Amino acid sequence: MANIGYETFHGCSGLTNIIIPNSVANIGNQAFYGCSGLTTVIIPNAMSSIGDGAFSGCSELTDVYCYVEVVPFTASNAFKNSYIEYATLHVPATSIEAYKEAEPWKNFKNIIELVNPSGIQGIKVDKDGNTLVYDLNGRRLTEPVRGINIIGSKKVIVK
Repeated sequence: MANIGYETFHGCSGLTNIIIPNSVANIGNQAFYGCSGLTTVIIPNAMSSIGDGAFSGCSELTDVYCYVEVVPFTASNAFKNSYIEYATLHVPATSIEAYKEAEPWKNFKNIIELVNPSGIQGIKVDKDGNTLVYDLNGRRLTEPVRGINIIGSKKVIVK
């Protein structure tokens, strides 16, 4: 597993959104310190630790999407001066209570359930009980087509 090291993006004020790859398990101390334009962070489910001041001084932070089901070890000052008391934390539904009890996560204004990124809520069927098929733009298809389809809320590749 990879790491984002000490001060890697320190002071990158032009950085507005960050999607941390699934291959990253640790965010080092002050990795995103002072990224004052950062508004959205997506943390993958492989994350195990977030270091001291990792997101400190990210004063425009509004949304953190954390896919980790077991709250990762997080330094208590990881979000210092990032005004998380006004931001929303999106976590797996089964983990909401754990995040509400853990430092510093419990300091977010709102802690809510992650929403399925496909935009399709649950498995949908037609009047005959057949699973509905959609393309990646959410348009309903009569049958799967070559490429990527969404079938029953899962992405399926048809060759």
